[in-house]
Amino acid sequence: MFGIDSFVVTVPSAEEHEIRFSAEISVANDISCYGLEYVLDEPVNVSGSLSRQEKDVFLSLSLKGEVQTCCTRCLDPLRIAFDEVFLYLFSASQDIEHPSEQEDSDVEYLIVDVPSLEQTLDITEQVWESLILSLPQNPKCREECPGLCPFCGKKLESRRCDCAASLQDEKQTGFSVLKGMLTDES
Repeated sequence: MFGIDSFVVTVPSAEEHEIRFSAEISVANDISCYGLEYVLDEPVNVSGSLSRQEKDVFLSLSLKGEVQTCCTRCLDPLRIAFDEVFLYLFSASQDIEHPSEQEDSDVEYLIVDVPSLEQTLDITEQVWESLILSLPQNPKCREECPGLCPFCGKKLESRRCDCAASLQDEKQTGFSVLKGMLTDES
């Protein structure tokens, strides 16, 4: 997953109000997700804070970094910065109403039930989950990118393609062209 085996943080005691942490992580391999490849060749800054309220621990987790991928329209390589914050609630108690379940709460926490809260907490899964959720699902080099011609595969931005117009004029589609190829071979 990362260049480290686990990401363990110290849980605040009842007397401590909050504990802050910060670290840089490296992702050892490329990430395949959403049908795309993502490369994180620079370390990702992971920071956050933990606070305790009775039997619950609240985690605010921030991830900042850059990812290399390609435009989903024209396939040009691009580099995208991300800066995301995720909120988690670690609860060792199953019988109380969590803050994210209250109707008047504007803040939503991702709830993680744990058997008990020790002095440390392994948040490796939450860091990985947050990293995956930080990746752009539909990256584009720019919003108005015209993409590739669906018939010949040429970049539509570099030059105009005439194959779509000629196919429209002949009332042909990609499938009717294939059908014509099959009948020519018979």
